[in-house]
Amino acid sequence: MAFTDVSMLAIAGAAAAAVALVLLYRRLVSQPKLNLPYLRFEDGNDSRERYVTDTPALLQIGYEKYLKHGQAFAMRNYVDDHHPQVILPIRYLKEVRNAPESKLSFPYYSEQIFSLKDTGGLFHTPEGTQMVRVDLNRHLNALTPRMHEEAIAAFEKLLPPGKDWVPVSPYAIFSYAIGRVTALALAGPELAHNDEWIGLTAKITVDIMQAAQGVRAKWHPYTRWAARWFFEPVKVVLASKKRAAELLKPVLEKRQAALKEGASRREKGSTPIFNDGVQWLLETYEAKGRKLTPEELAHHELFAAIGAIQSSVATTVGVLFDLLDHPEYLGEILAEIEQVKNDAPDLPRQALNKLWKLDSFLKESQRLHAVGQVRLNRAAVVPYTFKDGLHLPAGTQISFLLQVPNLDPDLFPEPQKFNPWRFLHKRQQGDADKNHFASVSDDNIFFGNGAHSCPGRFFVTDEIKLLLVHLLTRYSFKYATEGEKRPADIIHDNASYPNIMTQVLYQKK
Repeated sequence: MAFTDVSMLAIAGAAAAAVALVLLYRRLVSQPKLNLPYLRFEDGNDSRERYVTDTPALLQIGYEKYLKHGQAFAMRNYVDDHHPQVILPIRYLKEVRNAPESKLSFPYYSEQIFSLKDTGGLFHTPEGTQMVRVDLNRHLNALTPRMHEEAIAAFEKLLPPGKDWVPVSPYAIFSYAIGRVTALALAGPELAHNDEWIGLTAKITVDIMQAAQGVRAKWHPYTRWAARWFFEPVKVVLASKKRAAELLKPVLEKRQAALKEGASRREKGSTPIFNDGVQWLLETYEAKGRKLTPEELAHHELFAAIGAIQSSVATTVGVLFDLLDHPEYLGEILAEIEQVKNDAPDLPRQALNKLWKLDSFLKESQRLHAVGQVRLNRAAVVPYTFKDGLHLPAGTQISFLLQVPNLDPDLFPEPQKFNPWRFLHKRQQGDADKNHFASVSDDNIFFGNGAHSCPGRFFVTDEIKLLLVHLLTRYSFKYATEGEKRPADIIHDNASYPNIMTQVLYQKK
C-alpha cells in the first residue's frame, strides 16, 4: 500500500474518531444533571419496547414509592433516551401552575413530543387559543342548539333505521359526529357538511404522531430537516395542511367580503351573522390591523382541532363501553334525560347542566379509564429551580400523574369499583361546582389546572352530552358477543385510550 493511501486512511480514521468524541462529549454535557431517583424496570427487561406497553405499571411503582411521599422521580423519556422525564408529586402543582410560559412551557413540551420542527406539525398559536378560550366560550349558549341539530344529523346519516341489529364501530361514528359538531363551531356550517374536512381534522392528530415517531426512529437528528422532502409520513402532514388551506379559502373569502360590506358587523354583545371560529379569527386579525391568510387560518383551525376531537372521541367511546358494561344504570339516566327534555326540548346549555346523573357517569368513566396517564405537561425553557431546591436543567420535561392516583384507595373508596353516582353524591353533599365533569381542581387535573386548564372543556362537555342524549334515547346498543365486556385499553408509553377496533351492535328504537 502506498504511503499516501496509508496517510489517507490514518486521516480518515482520525477524523472519524474526532467526530465520535465530539458526539460523545455533546451527549455527556447535554445530559440533564437531575438530583432525583431514577425509576426503571428491575426484572432484567428495561428495553424501549417494554415502556411502550408497561409504562402504567412503572408509574404505579413510582407513585407508591416516591410521589405519595412527596418525592419526584425521573424515568426514561420515550422521545429522547438521553434526557429523562420527571414526574412530580402534587405538592409542586401550584408552582408549576403559576410559573410563566417563558420558564415552564406547554408549547415547548408539545414541540419536543411531536418533533414539530421536523414534522411540519402545528405550533401553539395565541390566536388559536383565544378562539377557543375566549370566543368559543363566549358564544357557547348561542351555538348549543345548532350543535344539537348537527349531532342529530350526523347520527341519522351514520345509523340508518332498521329492525335488525347492525354492527358499527363506535370510534368511527364518534369521530364523524364529533368532527362534524366541532367543525360547525370552529370552521362554520360550510365545512361542517364537508366530509373531506371532517376526515382531515379527525386524522391530523394521528398523522402528526406517526410522523414524529417515524422521524425519531428512522432519522438522525442532524438529517431530520430533510424529512419534509423525503419521508412520506411528514409529507402527509404537509399535504393535509395545504389541503386544509384550500378548503378554507372560499369560506374565508366569503367572510371577508361580508365583513367589507358591513353585513357581519354587529352591535357589541349581539350574536353575529357568522358565529364560528373563522369569523372570530377574522375579527381578531382585523382588530390588530392584520390580514388573515388561508394558510394562517388552516394552522389555527387544525391546531384547535387537535385539542378538540381525538380526546373527545376516546372519552365518548369509553363512556359507551361503560354503559354496555353497566346497563343497570341506564334507566335512571334515561329518566333524567326525559325529565330535562320535557322542560327544555331543545336542550340549551342550562338544560344540559341539569343532567347530573349523566355527568357523574361521565366523570366516573373518566376516573377509571383516563385518556392519557399524565397531565400538566411542561418543558423547562430555561434552567428552573423550585422553591425547595429541586433543579430542572433546560429542556427537561415534567408531568403529573393522572390515572394512577385515580385508583388510590386513600383518595377514592373502593377505587376499582365503577360507581356511577360517586361524583353525584359529592356534588349533592358538598361543592356542586367542584365535582362536575368539566371541573378542575388540585385533585382533579383531567382538564389541567389553573390558567392553563383546557380552554375548550365546556364545549367538549356539552358536545359529548348532546351526542349521548340522542344516542341513548333513539338507539339501543349491545356487544357483538353475549357476555362480552369492555376491552382492555390500548397503552403506548404515557398514552392510553379505549380499544378503537372494537365493534358493537346497534338497533334503532
